[in-house]
Amino acid sequence: MEQARPMLAILTRFIASMIRNRDMMNELMAQSVIDPLTGAGNRRAFTSYVRHLPAGKQVAFIFGDMNGLKRINDAQGHEAGDEALCQAVRILEEKASPGQVFRMGGDEFLVVLDSITQEELEQQMNEYRRKLGAYGLSMAFGGAIRQTPIADLDSLLTDVDRAMYKDKKGCSIHRR
Repeated sequence: MEQARPMLAILTRFIASMIRNRDMMNELMAQSVIDPLTGAGNRRAFTSYVRHLPAGKQVAFIFGDMNGLKRINDAQGHEAGDEALCQAVRILEEKASPGQVFRMGGDEFLVVLDSITQEELEQQMNEYRRKLGAYGLSMAFGGAIRQTPIADLDSLLTDVDRAMYKDKKGCSIHRR
């Protein structure tokens, strides 16, 4: 038994090291798909999420681009801008299931909603506008409904981006 003690000590340290490495790798994997500021999924998480949706499912995609973030940053500071982004995510998450809100870039977000009609999609975008407005925030939205599997993710993103820009033009006309 005395002769086995050094070998058991080495084996124990080795196993502890392997467990720490596993935990660190799991943490790094989780961080690689989460936006550190807002806690929303990032573009990488979105791509993975869409690829793992079951076939034959109707899914709505809402693309949102925050209006006036530069103005908030310039007038109130970047902490206020960061808080505006976080508040926007909290509002977007109200109707989405966990893991269905993604920060696609600086002030661009994408929400995935299950099994809703075109009318419900429009109602949801209007509801988001209303709730954001209650916090002095504004976002232009574009939406699309697709059946899974999504064969061409770039085409989907182009479609919702175009719809969002159409809404953004409408927002700028109303603000004049």
